[in-house]
Amino acid sequence: MTNLEYLTNSSYGTAETKRLSVKGTVLSESLVLNIPEDITYIPNAAFRYFWNVTRIKTPESMETINSSTFYGHNYLKEIILPSTVTSVGSSAFSSCTNLERVVCWATTCPSVTSSIATDPGNVILKVPAGTGSLYKSANVWKDFNVAEGQVNTTNWTLLTRQTRIMNIDSDARIKDWVVSNPSVVNANGNQVTANDFTYDGTTGIPYKTTTITAIMDNCDQYVWNIKINPREVTLTDGNAYKNTVDFETEKISYTRTFNATAGKWQCLYVPFDIEVTDELLEDFDFAELYMVSYHDANNNGEIEDNEPLRMTFSRIYAGKTLHANMPYYIRSKSSGKKTIEVTNTTLKAAANGSVNCSTTKHEYTLVGIYNTTNINGRYTMASDGTFSYYTKDTNLKANRWYMEVTSRTGSGADLENYARPIEIVVEGDEETTGILTIDADASSSQNDKIYTLDGRQVTDYDTLPSGIYIVNGKKVYKK
Repeated sequence: MTNLEYLTNSSYGTAETKRLSVKGTVLSESLVLNIPEDITYIPNAAFRYFWNVTRIKTPESMETINSSTFYGHNYLKEIILPSTVTSVGSSAFSSCTNLERVVCWATTCPSVTSSIATDPGNVILKVPAGTGSLYKSANVWKDFNVAEGQVNTTNWTLLTRQTRIMNIDSDARIKDWVVSNPSVVNANGNQVTANDFTYDGTTGIPYKTTTITAIMDNCDQYVWNIKINPREVTLTDGNAYKNTVDFETEKISYTRTFNATAGKWQCLYVPFDIEVTDELLEDFDFAELYMVSYHDANNNGEIEDNEPLRMTFSRIYAGKTLHANMPYYIRSKSSGKKTIEVTNTTLKAAANGSVNCSTTKHEYTLVGIYNTTNINGRYTMASDGTFSYYTKDTNLKANRWYMEVTSRTGSGADLENYARPIEIVVEGDEETTGILTIDADASSSQNDKIYTLDGRQVTDYDTLPSGIYIVNGKKVYKK
C-alpha cells in the first residue's frame, strides 16, 4: 500500500459526522494519527470528513506533500511533517480553519511555489533548534509565526528507581529518547527507569551519571543530566572507604571476619547508623566510651603516675543506635565471616570522626579511620582483643579507631613514655583488659614496674604466684 485512496471511497461517505477507526478502534482526537511508514501519497482532502482526526503525523517515507493534501480539513489542529520532506505543494493546508501549528522537522526548508495556508500568520510553524533564522527568511515559510524548538536542560537530577517525566509541554508527545549511557537508565514512553547496581565504597563517587534527552514531536528537547544512586552498598572490613557524599540507599551490608578474635572486643567504625536489635545481639555485643578516669589501684587515696588509667565503656542494648562515623567496640560471639545489614538508611561520606574525653592533665581522643593509618605513639586494639600502645611504625587498617593522648598543661613533657597501664572496663563484663605495649624499646623508663591485671603495682616478681602480669608495659604469663 502506497496511498490512502480508500479513505475517500464512497463507503466512508462524506457526512461530517464520521469518525475514523484504526484497526477497529475509534481514534481519540487527543491522539496523533501516525500515518504508516509505507504510505508515500495522500490524496486531496483524505481526512476532511473525519472530525476526530485533529492531529496528523506524516511518515519519514513521505518526501512530498502534494497540493491540497489537507485542503478544507476544518478539524485539523496540528500537522507534523518529517525530516525527509523536501517539497510542499500549493494550498496543502488551505481552508484548514482550526489549524494551530505546523511542525516541520526538516533542517533545510522544503521547496514551495506558492501559498500553502490560508492565514499563515495565525499558525505556529515549529522548526528544529538552530533553523529558525532559515525559515524566517525563506519564501512562503516566513509568513508563518516561526518558532524555533527549545532545548530545556536540567542539571543533575537525582532519579529514584522509576520516574515519570512530568515537566514537559502538555501538548507535546515524546518522539524519541537519546540516552548517553544506556547502562544507567532505560527510557520508554514518559518513564525513566534506573538500572540497579552495587557500590563497594572504594571509589570517591558512588553514583553513576548519564544524559537523557526527550525529543518531542513539536521539535522541543528536554535534557536531563542524571545521577543514579546505587540500590545496594556492600562494604568489606579493612578495605579503604572513599565515598565523598551522603546518600540514601535501600541496603547496606558490612562484612567482617572474626577468627582468633571471636569473643574479644574489637574497634568498630562504620559510615552508617546501626539500629541495635535483639536479633543483632544474638551474634554481637556493642559498647561505647563512657568516661576516662585515673584509678587509685593501691587504695592509698592518691593517684601516682604509675597507676593505671581506666577507660569505661557502656554496653549498648536493644533499642539503641550506633551512629555513623563514631567509634565503638564490637564483639562477635562466634568466629567466621559475619555480615551486618541495614535497610533504607543513609550512607555517610568518609570522615575521621572523633570522641574526646579528658582528665585534669590529659585529653584522650578516639579517632576513627577509613584508610590505612600509622599508629606509632597511639593506642588501639591488638588482634587478641587487648588494648595496646604502639611505639614503632605500625599500620592500622580501615574501620578501626585509635586513641591519642595530648597534654592539657601546655607542655609535652608529661607525655614522655606515656605507655602507662590502662584498664578497659566494659560495664556488664567481668573481664578487665589491660594495656599491652607492642614493639616497645628496651630502654623504656617503665623497666621493673609490675602490675596485676586490675592495675595494682606489685614487687618481687619471683615471689608472685602464677598468672598474668604487666611487666614493663607488656603482658607476661608467669608459670
